[in-house]
Amino acid sequence: MKADALDLLFPVVRAEVLRALFHHTQREMYVRELARWSELALRTVQRELATLIKIGLVTSRTNGYLVFYRANRKHVLFAPLQQLVFKSERCVLGKRKPRKRPRQSWRESVRRKRKRPSTFAPRHRPLTTRLLKAVEFE
Repeated sequence: MKADALDLLFPVVRAEVLRALFHHTQREMYVRELARWSELALRTVQRELATLIKIGLVTSRTNGYLVFYRANRKHVLFAPLQQLVFKSERCVLGKRKPRKRPRQSWRESVRRKRKRPSTFAPRHRPLTTRLLKAVEFE
């Protein structure tokens, strides 16, 4: 990814959320969709959305199951921020350092780290094998 004007003016999280919501203003996105799109952690995106709702740049609505977010077209800063998003895509200044992977992949990493029982633990053999061993020793 390349750094642009939004990345220079705002923190990475805010820049990504503004980029997502102000680029397609008619589209509504829910939190997990924003987190996947921006490749940021879910809680980080939730915190940033709460801040943007407090200042009125973002509005939300719910359908009973999901909360959808969109840019507030009636806000005073809507037009300047939208222009900044569009113009920042054109002027690319340098490379941005790669972001960490989102925390949603924690399940896969736990599964990979599990080890099989150690060789010191007693292994369970089928009953027939145990009986044959017992017969051999008599």
